[in-house]
Amino acid sequence: MVNIDSIFKLTYYSVRKKQKFPAFKTRRGNVLYFKDLNNANEYIASKSKYYEEKHNDIYAYTLTEIPLGVETRNWEYLSLRIYLPDGTLWGEDAYAHFFPHSGLSPVDYNYWGRRNMFHGRHKDQIKFKLGDIVEILGCHENIYWSDDEVNLAVIVKTPPSATEIDEQLEQYIATHSGFDTCEHALSTEFGSSLDTYEVLSPLCPSIDHAPTIFVFEPKKISTRRKNELQEIYEKYLAERK
Repeated sequence: MVNIDSIFKLTYYSVRKKQKFPAFKTRRGNVLYFKDLNNANEYIASKSKYYEEKHNDIYAYTLTEIPLGVETRNWEYLSLRIYLPDGTLWGEDAYAHFFPHSGLSPVDYNYWGRRNMFHGRHKDQIKFKLGDIVEILGCHENIYWSDDEVNLAVIVKTPPSATEIDEQLEQYIATHSGFDTCEHALSTEFGSSLDTYEVLSPLCPSIDHAPTIFVFEPKKISTRRKNELQEIYEKYLAERK
């Protein structure tokens, strides 16, 4: 069960020229499948150049690694990569967001526990800081936000660094024992739910989460929207005093 073959699913998202914040819809383009990562990357490079020349409004590409021969849900994957319109790699989830639903031995449980563990983000992978205004891409793999939609938000907490996760993991193991520290259990405590920015949005009255790689720099924001988000952030800071 441990050795699972996979394929790569490429999806691209485009936007209308007239974008209405604080949220606007995206168009999901045709889906393509590749046997390996190199072929997918080559296609993205050629396709992004073609779209640039044609002046199409690509928002981003998602490249999802999907296991073969096992049941999966829309949001499950073995790895995930996000690319900018010019083909530049924007972010990557190298850990799995997938756990087989049946037929697992104890060895399999530990293997998939390791595959699903989030080990923190390195400094260059945490692209935003507190108070930054951002855009969040909603799609199947982003379970926190509506599909085919981009939302405006402001950052109130960044994802943990690799150093912070190491410290939390060490403390967790020191205070737990037995099954609580097996790799399957650790993946529950240290899984993808940690790999998010905490954000505030004009459309949500409370703190929401945005998976790290689905958070982008805003393309264009009016002064009114910028002031609105700044007020939301300042109110949040005042309430925490």
